[in-house]
Amino acid sequence: MKIYLTTYKDKGVQYAGPNIHAYTLSMAEEIAEIHNLTISGELTDVYPIDEALEEELFMHEFFHDVDTEHRTIH
Repeated sequence: MKIYLTTYKDKGVQYAGPNIHAYTLSMAEEIAEIHNLTISGELTDVYPIDEALEEELFMHEFFHDVDTEHRTIH
């Protein structure tokens, strides 16, 4: 089974859509048409994240400039 990446437009802005799991491109196109999606590509490779990069991202303070005292962060 293959994974097809999709996009969709809302008010003229293009967004990433849901992935479609299908055996063939033609099956994926049928599903995309039903849901008003455009197939933008096929996921072919998955690479594991570099451990050093993962640790660097984990240690980074993402919210250092966000006032969290007056906001609810989910």
